[in-house]
Amino acid sequence: MEKKKVPPRYDAAFKEGAVKLVTEAGRQPKEVADDAIGFELCSKLGISVTSLRDWLKLSGVSPKEAGRSNKDAKRIRELEAANRELKKQVTEKDEVIAVLKKSSLVCFANRIFDAPAFLRVRPIGVKY
Repeated sequence: MEKKKVPPRYDAAFKEGAVKLVTEAGRQPKEVADDAIGFELCSKLGISVTSLRDWLKLSGVSPKEAGRSNKDAKRIRELEAANRELKKQVTEKDEVIAVLKKSSLVCFANRIFDAPAFLRVRPIGVKY
């Protein structure tokens, strides 16, 4: 007597990956069985169409929501890049302001004390 072949158990990560492939392609759960792409995807993954359709139903994610989350993620990445650039610009401006404060302090000290040229306070790196 032959033993029945037990279907393999798939872990949650595999199921989520398969669902993600379908939702990113913009397919509905009912389209997977009717679509040639659904058959091709299932054969590549080594699963049945009904398993994939069941996983899609259980996930409750519609392709429209997946597309929205992809757009949101892209927008977040763009905003984070802009934020990094702005922080970099603020840091550079802070450095310039610090240099200007030091140089104005030196000029102010020279004017107040009206020191002769050889005694004047000079900013570092400036030659007279």
